[in-house]
Amino acid sequence: MTPAADCDPLPGVDGFLDLPPRLAMLTQIARVLRVDVWALTDTAQPSTVRVGPGHAHLPAVRDALNRWPIIGVDAEPQPLDHMRARVDMAWRARHAAPDHRTVIGALLPDLIRDAQHATRAHTGRRQMAAQALLADVLGLTQMFLAYQPAADLLWRTVDRAVLAAQESGDPLALCGAVWFAAQAHRDAGDWDTAMAVTLDTLQAVKPGLPDAGPELLAMWGALQVEASHTAARSGEAGGGGGHPGAARGGRRRVPGGLLPAGAPVFPGVTGPPPGDRAGGLTDRTTVPQPVVPGGPPFVPVAKAPSRRRPP
Repeated sequence: MTPAADCDPLPGVDGFLDLPPRLAMLTQIARVLRVDVWALTDTAQPSTVRVGPGHAHLPAVRDALNRWPIIGVDAEPQPLDHMRARVDMAWRARHAAPDHRTVIGALLPDLIRDAQHATRAHTGRRQMAAQALLADVLGLTQMFLAYQPAADLLWRTVDRAVLAAQESGDPLALCGAVWFAAQAHRDAGDWDTAMAVTLDTLQAVKPGLPDAGPELLAMWGALQVEASHTAARSGEAGGGGGHPGAARGGRRRVPGGLLPAGAPVFPGVTGPPPGDRAGGLTDRTTVPQPVVPGGPPFVPVAKAPSRRRPP
C-alpha cells in the first residue's frame, strides 16, 4: 500500500484491496458512514475493550483522591516551594523510569493529600499558588490513571484539575489542566468538547502572550498542537488549520536552554526540544496518549504520511 493510500482509507476501499482492514481504517470508514465500528465487522454485537487488573498502587491513589482534607485543616502545611520541588521531582521520575506507574504511584498518595491540604490551609495568594500546585499534581495523576480500570476516577480528576487551575488564576496552570482534559475528551470520542475547551483556553490566554515567559509559551504551543491533533483525529476538513504554525511561532520565542522541565514539547511539530538548565533535554517531554479505556486508537499526527496534494 502506498503512503498516500495508507493515510486515506477510501481509495483503498475503491481499489478492492485484499488486505484485511486495520482498526484505524475501519474507524474512518465508520465515521463516514455514521455507523459503529463493530457494524463493519463479523461480530454480532459491540465488543468491549477490556483493561487488565489495576496497578498495585491504584487503591492508595484512589483513597487519596476520595478523602478530602476535612479534619486536621489547622495543621501546618508543607512550604509551597518544598511542594513544588516534590512535584517537579515526581515529573522527572515519571519520564525517567521504565516502570513509571510504579514510581509515581508510590509518590502520588502523599502528593495528593499534601496538595489538597495546602489549598485549605493557605489563604490569599498562597492559596492560589497551592491551587496551581494541586492542578499539576492532578495532571500527573491522570498520567498514572491512563489505561487503569478507573474511568470514574479519571473523570473526577480531570474536573478537579481544571477547577483548581481556574481557582489559581494562573494561565500556565489552566493551560496544563486543559491540555490533559482535551486528551481525555478526545480519547473518549468527544471531539467537539476536546476542541471547544482547547480553543476557549487559547483565546483566554492569548492577551497575555506578549509578556509571557517560556513556560506559558511552551504550553500555548502544546495547546495549538492539541487543537491540530483533535482536528486530524476527528477528520475535520482542513486538518489542523493554522495551529501547527502558531505552535512553531511560540516555539521560536522560547530561549534555547531556558525551557523549564515542566513544559511539554512535541519534537515532531514544534522542533527539537531545547536543553534545560542542566544541559540535558527537557525532562517532561510528553506525547498525547489515550487515557480513557475503549477510546479510539492514537495515531501520532507528526509521524503520519502526508497526503499528496492534487496537481
